[in-house]
Amino acid sequence: MTFSKIVQAVMREYQLTPHDLHHRFALPEETVQGWIEGTAVPERKTLEDFSAMFAIPIDVLEKSLPR
Repeated sequence: MTFSKIVQAVMREYQLTPHDLHHRFALPEETVQGWIEGTAVPERKTLEDFSAMFAIPIDVLEKSLPR
């Protein structure tokens, strides 16, 4: 599963909008939109924060990123 698909699943599960994620991670809305579209990936610290916030193991998230 790609990071984009994980973000989309989290948004559905927690009923979040891109605007909600933008606020939770203090990132530009364009960055969050890039995650959703699969054109951007988070930096390491943000990935760790995402892991902690949504209880997704960091290794699962790391495997979802393009190599």
